Amino acid sequence: MTKQSTIYDLPSKISVIIPTVNAHEELDLAIKSIKKNSDCSIEFVIVIDPDLNTGKVSGDILKVCKKHHVKAWVNKENLGPYGNWNRGAEVASTDWLVFATDDQYFAPHWDSNLLKYWEPKRLIAGRLIEPGIIPVYKTNIQQDFGVLPSGFKEAEFIAWCKNRQERGYTPDGFFIPMLQKREDYDALSHYPIAGKFGTSTAVSNDYLYVQAALKKGYQFGTAQDSYSYHFQASSWKKKTLEPTIVAVVLTKNEQKDLDNCLKSLAWVSEIVVVDSLSTDKTLTIAKKYKAKVFFRDLDNFSGQRNFALSKVTDSDWVLMVDADEVVEPALAKELQFFAKDIYLGGVQIPRKNYIFGKWIEHTDWYPDHRLVFFRPKLVQYTGAVHETASFIKGNETVATASGHLVHHNYDTIREFVVKNLVDYPLQYAKVLDGDKVHFTALDLLSKPLGEFMRRFFLTDGYKDGLYGLILSALMGVQTLVAYCYLWEIQGKRADLTTQETQTLFRSLRGKSSELTYWLLTLTIESATGLTKLAHRARRKILKLANGL
Repeated sequence: MTKQSTIYDLPSKISVIIPTVNAHEELDLAIKSIKKNSDCSIEFVIVIDPDLNTGKVSGDILKVCKKHHVKAWVNKENLGPYGNWNRGAEVASTDWLVFATDDQYFAPHWDSNLLKYWEPKRLIAGRLIEPGIIPVYKTNIQQDFGVLPSGFKEAEFIAWCKNRQERGYTPDGFFIPMLQKREDYDALSHYPIAGKFGTSTAVSNDYLYVQAALKKGYQFGTAQDSYSYHFQASSWKKKTLEPTIVAVVLTKNEQKDLDNCLKSLAWVSEIVVVDSLSTDKTLTIAKKYKAKVFFRDLDNFSGQRNFALSKVTDSDWVLMVDADEVVEPALAKELQFFAKDIYLGGVQIPRKNYIFGKWIEHTDWYPDHRLVFFRPKLVQYTGAVHETASFIKGNETVATASGHLVHHNYDTIREFVVKNLVDYPLQYAKVLDGDKVHFTALDLLSKPLGEFMRRFFLTDGYKDGLYGLILSALMGVQTLVAYCYLWEIQGKRADLTTQETQTLFRSLRGKSSELTYWLLTLTIESATGLTKLAHRARRKILKLANGL
């Protein structure tokens, strides 16, 4: 870590250069935060590109600039973020240049904490705090204070920054916001300008700029205490103004749940229902919500979903929703936000699974992330039992939503048993057999017990109380039935060898030790003082002795 520079007097004014296209909510918050939290006088340089698709300049962006009384430079053609930075530097009136983006909230003292580490031939980046909807660079910090400006937890973020103890300058960094002295910027011949907003060539020019600077003997690093919150959205990734979103729902006799499902999809461009010959009121409900209905016999869910994808190729995005799922309002808002980001290929969504009337928060039923929101031309489904969405083209960039799909999974024990202990185990056994998995007698003991202990202990099923215990037990039984089916498929062998019997007993002893380990773990959670230390020591000895 490098010590603070010898600059003690802040410049009278610095220029903050912000390129933008149509992220007006983000820009509004960025300008507000700079006005509120800067120690220096600020010259705003807002450079606006027209939208690549429409060729028009966003009226909402112009309104934001007028609201804050800041001057905007409007381009006749789309120059891209780096061309905009260069144009901003050209029109800026100060010698202190900060290159920023429109999707940042700047924390108190962000500017003075950049300036205090400046010295000649040094480029200084601030430290970004990011929610993690896309990967976070190693010098930044992942901490979620909201993924949308409307949901930004401003007070919490400011308090978090205030409590941070890190100080100083450290080599390496992300690239925004970046402080440069004009003489250094000119000596480095400005930013490369290949690419435009929304093209793959636009994402690496800042990296190339810094690499060229390092080769010329410049330093580049991060001011550890100059914070800004980055929504990971718009300046680097041109937004589509009005993306189309189609929701796809597979149905077969779903009259009990379908109305609530479709009601939660009022915000999408279109609803498509693929029906497997329902005989109840499913189609009547679908027509009520003006859904486009296609019919197809269900062979497997991968085939059904791929058929649905073939019907929505003209849409920008597709949301795969089950009939017993409901989209939370917060999730709907998030997905509309994500849909504007042309660099995203998909969004994985957490599910709240309600089983027997209760939200199961553990037992490997949460967060239960599913890739169900994606660009239809980029994805294909595979898998006969558990269908999986996989990318077949594109950059595979996936964000993670914080809002939920609410899944009303099983209302009764009978419903769970019929679906999970009859048909599913047979399907799974056929997959195992197709994958050349050879049945052994040990499977009848180790696999079900392993599944029970994984769910109840390893994934904290005990925290769901009796619900967790019952579900862990049922999933263990499901595994047992699957391997019984595998035994049947592979010939119903009758003999049980002495070696297999011995292996079974050894496995039982091993499971006994594993069970003791987990019971000690539960005891440790509620113990205190010396008792807690004693249990920890006993658990450690047990782990070492049994190779757990």
